[in-house]
Amino acid sequence: MEELYEAIKNCENILYRGFSTTKSSNSEWLNKCCGCFSHLLKLLHEIIVDAAKSEQRQTLIENIFLCIMQIVTGIKFMEQVTDIEETKDLVLTSSRQFFLDEILKSLQNLKEVAENIESKCFPAIEPTLNECIDTVLELLEPLCTFEEVENVAERNANAMISVAKIKPLVESIVSHTLDFSNVCISEDKTPISVMCQKVLKECQALEEECSLSDPKKPPNDANRRLKADILEAAMYQLENLINDALLRLVIDTFKDLKCFSVKNLLEDSSEVDPQEIIDGIIDRLFQIGRFGIMFADEMKVSALIKHSLSAFEALESHLSPGILKKYDENHRFLLESHWNEQTSLLQSNIQKIIDTKAICSTFEEILDATVTKLNQNFDVAEMKNVLVKANVLADHFRLNLTDDSMKQLLKDFHLMMKECHAALNFVDKIDSKRLVKRLKILKTTVKKIREGLKPQIIHVESTKEEEEGTPVKKQRISSPIKLLPDVEELIIIEEKSLVKPQKIETIKKSRQTSYKFDANVSKIIQDAKNNSTRNNGTRTLKRNKSLRRMAMRNVETANFDMKMPEDKSLSLHITEILENITNVSSTFSSKRRHDIEMSRSNKIRIHIIGDV
Repeated sequence: MEELYEAIKNCENILYRGFSTTKSSNSEWLNKCCGCFSHLLKLLHEIIVDAAKSEQRQTLIENIFLCIMQIVTGIKFMEQVTDIEETKDLVLTSSRQFFLDEILKSLQNLKEVAENIESKCFPAIEPTLNECIDTVLELLEPLCTFEEVENVAERNANAMISVAKIKPLVESIVSHTLDFSNVCISEDKTPISVMCQKVLKECQALEEECSLSDPKKPPNDANRRLKADILEAAMYQLENLINDALLRLVIDTFKDLKCFSVKNLLEDSSEVDPQEIIDGIIDRLFQIGRFGIMFADEMKVSALIKHSLSAFEALESHLSPGILKKYDENHRFLLESHWNEQTSLLQSNIQKIIDTKAICSTFEEILDATVTKLNQNFDVAEMKNVLVKANVLADHFRLNLTDDSMKQLLKDFHLMMKECHAALNFVDKIDSKRLVKRLKILKTTVKKIREGLKPQIIHVESTKEEEEGTPVKKQRISSPIKLLPDVEELIIIEEKSLVKPQKIETIKKSRQTSYKFDANVSKIIQDAKNNSTRNNGTRTLKRNKSLRRMAMRNVETANFDMKMPEDKSLSLHITEILENITNVSSTFSSKRRHDIEMSRSNKIRIHIIGDV
């Protein structure tokens, strides 16, 4: 590791020269930094191979990839800074400060990862919201199942212990779900909030039913099963609400990004505060990014999403309208370029994770609601709004549907999109009913695309007992559940009296790329994994309607273990990933090549400095 620490130190020393505010500070130091970074990547390749053999390999390698991406991005923009300086004969102090700080921070993080690997002292892995929901449902399973047992006292004690574990998990799930609902579209906030109250209420009822504190009122097994079934159903309903709200949030946020520009923040508007606009967008992007990280089945995708979120966190304070106006025009241009690049990167990675059938179904519901509104009162702005959302769906199709069998359906979709846009140009001359009819045809086209998709294969592993031929009770598969009548009543009755969750503060704060859970919650989830009867610590995926089914693409396992080739192919696999994440050669001029001392026999091609 000493050689790695030395390489990091050399990079830092060279980068410090970039803080010079004199015109004599040319790009020579940046050329040397690229050469030093190429040597650093060679050393990292060996460390990644070693880290891949660790139990926490996914977190370690993901963090290394994240640091590399941040350094690559910083150096790429630093070259743009030096090019502008040379062209316009000036020094962009603010730009240098911003991008050099990000590079140095990434190098420091890289050093910390190396120290963790060397000391074998790894930070605790935070559980995900999905793992919390899975653990609750797994703990509820024996409570929902009828079993004849001789030792009733033991069964009652086990039930009380299980509920004691379930309660903190449910409280954490509700807390983070309410945090998510803060940024959801208005139509989803009340149902989610009411359902959270429903889950807490049923959890409390189950806890009371399993209590052993009153000897005169012993637990009733039938009542306990009923309460557990009701809580399980409420958990499924909450999850389904999150599914739908998440997809609607993605479509709505990506639609807003298409209409948003950093230049808009400089405009004085009495209708909307520009600060609220940027805060709202970043809040939503972070929530979407967290779910994206949760469901990413590749380390590279997860690291790319984290990279974008890290960039938003760095940009957030600089994009404040009051501060942005004070910056030089060139610095504002660089910040805007950085923002546009990272929002595009995040959108493409999230689009690749989202399940196509799910987003089609959600868009069909949006079109239905829009058609209903337009039939009652035709509004051109409403139709334009839904067509921008259709462009988000078009982006998804472009990234995910490459099968030749879908070409004609996609052609029909794009043709109808063009017709809708063309009709809007002559809205005064065309009957509004004809415009609405085109939206109906657009919905039919989307429905045909959804129905034309190949059915999704759900991978379910067999248990040890099944492999050995031991008869086991089959897990119940939950069917789609609609809101219970009492929940619908709650929504109507309590809508006005409902205590709204606090809004996310818009002041500068340290954002997290994942949900933070109490240490006790993390321990309960880890114990549940360790006590699982599944092979390799995995469990049967119980639900056919879950976050990973409805909103995101299907994956083979619930814990998203990194699947990497072994032995010699492992090194080649890591090399390929390193090449891809550092492939920005088109942004660098050919003169960089001559300043790099690197052997052509090196197995790693460092694209950041051009073709080697």
